[in-house]
Amino acid sequence: MSSAFRVQGSGFRKCRLWAAILWAAVVWPAAVAEDEKPPPPDDRQLQIEKRQSDSDTPVIISATRTPIPYRDAASSATVIREYDLEALAEPLITDALRGVPGLDIRRNGPPGQTTSLFLRGTNDNHVKFMLDGIDVTDPGTPTGTPLLDHLLTSGVGQIEIIRGPQSTLYGSDAIGGVVNIITRTSRSGDPAFRYEVEGGSFYTSRQRVTAEAGNQYVHAFMAATYFDTQGISASSAGTERDPYRNTHLATRLGITPTDELSTDIVLHYIHAQTEFDNSGADNPFNQTDSEQLFMKVEPKLYLADGRWVSTLNLNLANQQRETLEFAFGSFFDFFFEGSAYEADWQNDIEVTEWNLLTLGAAYRYEQSESASDFATAENDRDIASVYVSDQFKLWEGRVHIVPGIRHDLFSDFGGHTTWRIAASYRHLESDTTFRGSFGTGFNAPSLFQLFDPFSGDPSLSAERSKGWDAGVEQRLFGGKVSVGATYFHNDIDELIEFDLTTFGYVQTGAARTRGVEAFAVIEPCENLLIRPSYTYTDAENLDTGAPLIRRPQHKGGMDVIYRFLDRRATVALGLFYVGERDDIVAGTFPGVVAENDDYVLVRIAASLRVHDNVELTARIENLLDEDYQDVLGFNSPGVAAYGGVRITIP
Repeated sequence: MSSAFRVQGSGFRKCRLWAAILWAAVVWPAAVAEDEKPPPPDDRQLQIEKRQSDSDTPVIISATRTPIPYRDAASSATVIREYDLEALAEPLITDALRGVPGLDIRRNGPPGQTTSLFLRGTNDNHVKFMLDGIDVTDPGTPTGTPLLDHLLTSGVGQIEIIRGPQSTLYGSDAIGGVVNIITRTSRSGDPAFRYEVEGGSFYTSRQRVTAEAGNQYVHAFMAATYFDTQGISASSAGTERDPYRNTHLATRLGITPTDELSTDIVLHYIHAQTEFDNSGADNPFNQTDSEQLFMKVEPKLYLADGRWVSTLNLNLANQQRETLEFAFGSFFDFFFEGSAYEADWQNDIEVTEWNLLTLGAAYRYEQSESASDFATAENDRDIASVYVSDQFKLWEGRVHIVPGIRHDLFSDFGGHTTWRIAASYRHLESDTTFRGSFGTGFNAPSLFQLFDPFSGDPSLSAERSKGWDAGVEQRLFGGKVSVGATYFHNDIDELIEFDLTTFGYVQTGAARTRGVEAFAVIEPCENLLIRPSYTYTDAENLDTGAPLIRRPQHKGGMDVIYRFLDRRATVALGLFYVGERDDIVAGTFPGVVAENDDYVLVRIAASLRVHDNVELTARIENLLDEDYQDVLGFNSPGVAAYGGVRITIP
């Protein structure tokens, strides 16, 4: 069967060749370069981040496209840092996001199956999902959704979630918000290596190797991960296992030849194989072979003593899927490819100490290709964009105001202008922060929705939205406790939907999402962290009055992380509650809507450093062995236990 899975795109093979040359000629020699006790990398960009950040708060980039302290962000945001990911020990990024306020993850069964992300109740193609600033939206999918099924936490340094309309900064697809996964940089001078291995339930194994090194001119980081599980049956009516295999390579290289110039090079390559079932039936022959390649070259020029930073972001995203499916006594072969090439020129100009102006222009080329036993299709388009954003810092830093405007011009359906204003006020005496924003957003019709010969409509225009939020965050007891809540409201018009009468895409829908996100961060002592959260979401189809499917009204959770034995040991407890929600019964036509039950998941992870270079790990997922379906008609794993070891050199 493996011979049937030959990825057909010659462009992708060329990209893999370029990636191998890049790794062999540049990244690896940089990683093993020797220097006499070199200091950690400290280029001009890091200096800017340090100057703008508080000592006890993370730096966040995605809220304004420039590094600012989290406290200064006018947008509602969540930051997940590397040590949190390591403590929780989740292999998949989507599982690590499940506890984020306002964000819902739905997966059609075990790891590797189709995964959807809903932010503030908006659709899964209303979220701009980025990997090191690279848009991972796949132009080869029917609705232009990002493929999140195979993203691993390997090598991740920080995850930023920005809620609310962000089209002014990021263009199409950012109605609900933005998620940006940031690969960590090298923190080492001399070469350092780490090997991790883990095994457990469902014949699961995971191995990861990381290598890093650097000096004042070059720093490099590489992570390679292999994840393999025999899994469970994806279909709730099935009995045979659906195996899943994933290989993920992540590399980040930074070059700083002078104080005025730096270059960041990022590469991600993912190869995954997933078996799946037909509707309600076992089928050992069905398999999807996926390859994803993301590359970025980002030179930065620092002018006027760093007060003007000019950044050119050149990136490539190529994603391919080939599916072999057995049905009606025959094999069927389907191939999909989506490619995007983007150039973004951003200029951040520090006009005064209290005013940072951002001016940018971008060009993006998208292409989709599909082939099957029935038909072939190939479509493309160009997108040209200009954007302006300004950051005002007033009244001794208490007030931050961020207005912005953007225009995107699509070659296939015309232009669209969005605008947004966000503001925050920090009352220093009481350590209270008020945040609010109002903005417009849009979502462009996908190439498939426009040009598919059977269901497309070239007259479709962009989905449009208006959204606002208002929130407050209060720090207490010298910062040991933070509590906050945000109310949000989105109106989305001209939704593109699939009409079961005409079997084509039409533009008639309207929806409203609104709700409340609440959270707390409690650190009663240095080694104990408690993070409860709760989200109420009212997501409604205004045409029918029915709730939008797969969005629970109530969702809550809590993470507890405790470090002890001089921080050589860590225990992390996670609890999640997902409320009842409407869903479509798998295999029904037209789709029959039914209520999916609520569920509670408990997980626990622990680690113990038994030697300076050796750490033992263990985790239990679904501790209470909850029997639930994340999506109706698809199984979810029961209780599962895993154990492993991490070895660091030196």
